[in-house]
Amino acid sequence: MSLVGKGRLAEVWLARQVHMNFAVALKIIADSQGNKLLRQFEHEVAALARLEYPNMLTPVDYGNTEDYLYLAMPLAIGGSLKTRFADRPFNQTEVWQLFDQILAGLDFAHSNGVIHGDLKPANILFNPGFNQTDRLSQILGFPIT
Repeated sequence: MSLVGKGRLAEVWLARQVHMNFAVALKIIADSQGNKLLRQFEHEVAALARLEYPNMLTPVDYGNTEDYLYLAMPLAIGGSLKTRFADRPFNQTEVWQLFDQILAGLDFAHSNGVIHGDLKPANILFNPGFNQTDRLSQILGFPIT
């Protein structure tokens, strides 16, 4: 496992799902708030599981131990919108394609009663070759609220 990122409540690690043998992003939350955090976490995971949509990263596994909560998500290896902005500017076609995909994902989430609450460039990930028509941006990072 290797550390990918760190937020206020969680760390994200590159890991391998052993039984199915594929790479995942593993979000680990220190369980310092006990049962209240566990209930919120389970509620959020259930909400995310309803969001099976091309522009959403949906959980592949979750659970808890005595020390932490974890959430495994598919690994999107094309980088984030935050890093893409730093690499090069987008052309007008890419901007409209990106907005269309993000808004479609958010519309789907909202129609299922889920509000993101922390949408930012670091929470928009890409599959490789975003500017090709068969590659999508994906929204992640729905926070524990």
